[in-house]
Amino acid sequence: MPEPAWIDELATVVERGHGEEAAAAARALIHGSAAMRLRQTHQPPSLSGAAFVAVMPGMVNDVELFALFAKGGRVVVQMKALRKINPFRVAEQEQVLRGKLAEIPGFKMDKLDYPDVTLVKLADPDAQERFVDTMRWTVDKVRKSNGLS
Repeated sequence: MPEPAWIDELATVVERGHGEEAAAAARALIHGSAAMRLRQTHQPPSLSGAAFVAVMPGMVNDVELFALFAKGGRVVVQMKALRKINPFRVAEQEQVLRGKLAEIPGFKMDKLDYPDVTLVKLADPDAQERFVDTMRWTVDKVRKSNGLS
């Protein structure tokens, strides 16, 4: 089954600005979030905002998990949004998540609300697997804490 045109467009923008490996990482993250039953929102990557956002469905309000910025070549975890819901309202749970992110090679934790990593760093298979596993862990924690299946 061919990929939707928007994924090709996003990957093309990433490849032009950040290389083939970063574009492959972007595709892998999009596919990885689909496997987590996340809603995927996207906009043309030529705009300045996020080209792709993984959103957890089933919550009263949309909860953005992470955003991919095609032009900037970065993936940003939406810690500010996560902090508003269970289980991450509890500081200790947020620290566990931060610890998992910090173990991913290249992850920058200096932004309290929006820790990020470059797509180039996520091109490494180990880093990519750790990121997807961490996002899957996060989704599972949110679903269990909020009575979602």
